[in-house]
Amino acid sequence: MQLKGKTAFLTGGVGGIGVAFARALLEKGCKVCITDVNADGGKKLEAELKQKYQDDVVFMQCDVTCASNMEEVFKTAVARFGGVDIMLNNAGIMHEGRWEAMISIMMRGTVIGTNLAIAHMRKDKGGRGGVIINTASRSGIYVYFTNPVYCAAKSGIVAHTRAWADIPDREQLGLRFACICPTPVDTPLMDITRESVNYFDYKYDDIQQMGRMTTETIAEGLVASWKMTEDDGLNNLHKEMRK
Repeated sequence: MQLKGKTAFLTGGVGGIGVAFARALLEKGCKVCITDVNADGGKKLEAELKQKYQDDVVFMQCDVTCASNMEEVFKTAVARFGGVDIMLNNAGIMHEGRWEAMISIMMRGTVIGTNLAIAHMRKDKGGRGGVIINTASRSGIYVYFTNPVYCAAKSGIVAHTRAWADIPDREQLGLRFACICPTPVDTPLMDITRESVNYFDYKYDDIQQMGRMTTETIAEGLVASWKMTEDDGLNNLHKEMRK
């Protein structure tokens, strides 16, 4: 199955990784519905991308923490493009001082988005199948005392994705799942402050030692994850991890 002609629904699409995701998918011939709470940034990005991709891209303002708003925007995207084949739960923040917002945006938002996509895509309910790709983090695998709540939210995303990837009737439903877990990425999210993380000096030194990946590299991982789910690589990897 090729990416060309598929439709993607992207949350958190106005930020660094989200923009890279949108560009990578559009370049592969996808139609992309970009969503974000940042209406001004979204309209600006839409105008820029339309110059090259025309009607293949649209921006819609959306709050991932509000289930009714997410459902409304998702249905609008389905009506506009005729369906959604790729769900990208990408919205996120990193600020320990706003821990409730972190859990709501990342964990709650991912669950809401995943449920909407499954209900729409599953073949036994008339869907055409598809893939759900969630943006997690290295912090979802390895914990850091500088970001306990961020780690908890990202760990939840990893576990949620792995659990869905292991359902026994996944192939019959036509559903595929993947989770991207990058190290620090060169986005404003990594412009940490003493309010956004605990033990600021430790976190700052840690980021300097690891360096920052480019958003383009993460976008390459997105395209690779699509291919991996096609080859059943994610499910096979999960089975190996359980041995």
